[in-house]
Amino acid sequence: MKQIVEQLESRNPLQELRIEWVTDREAIRESVWSKELDDQINDISVDNLSNGEADKRPYAISFVAGLHLWNDNLEDCHEALQDSIIYGVHDTGSYWHGIMHRIEGDFGNTRYWTGKARNHSLFPELQTKISAYLQNEADLHSLPESDTKQALIKVTEQSTWNPLFFIDIVELQTNKEKNPATEEIVKKVQQLEIAILLQYTYEQSGGTGTIVDIA
Repeated sequence: MKQIVEQLESRNPLQELRIEWVTDREAIRESVWSKELDDQINDISVDNLSNGEADKRPYAISFVAGLHLWNDNLEDCHEALQDSIIYGVHDTGSYWHGIMHRIEGDFGNTRYWTGKARNHSLFPELQTKISAYLQNEADLHSLPESDTKQALIKVTEQSTWNPLFFIDIVELQTNKEKNPATEEIVKKVQQLEIAILLQYTYEQSGGTGTIVDIA
C-alpha cells in the first residue's frame, strides 16, 4: 500500500486541478496517470483491508476510491463511492466524492457533496498543515497581486479548514484567472488535502503505520 502512495506522491508535475472524466475502459487505461498503479489499486481487497469489520468497510472503500482519484481515474473512484454504505451517509466518503467532482470541474456537485462533510474531524489537522505550507514554503507575499493570491492568504488566517472556500479558490483559478504564478501553489494544496485525507482514511479503515510523507 505504501509503495502505491509513494509513487502517487512522486507525481511530477503535480496532479492537475481539473482532469477529464472518461468512462470507456480503453480510454480510462490511456488517461490514468499510471496503468501499473491502476492494476495494483484494482487488486486491493476491501475485505482484507477492513479485516471484515463492518464499521471499517466504508473507510476501506473510500481509501480505494481516494487512490483511484489520485491516479486520475475518476470513473472507478466515483463507482466505489456509489456503494450504498457510503453514498450520502458517510462524511469521509462524501468528502472524497466532493473532491472528485471538483477535479472533474463540476463545482455545483462538489459543493453539494463537500457540504455533507462540513463538520469533518480532520479539518483542524488539514488547516494546520496546509497553513504551514502556505506560510513557510509558498512565499505568497512575493507573488504578483491577484484574487487567488489574496484568497490563499485568507486560508492561512482561518481557524479551521474550509473546503468550500477552497472550492472557490480552485474555481477562481481554473475558470477565471488561470494564473501560472498561483496555479502550482493551488495544486500543492490539493495534493496536501488528498494526502492527509488518504492517511486518515487508511487509518480508519484498519490500516496501520504512516503511508504518506506529510510532516
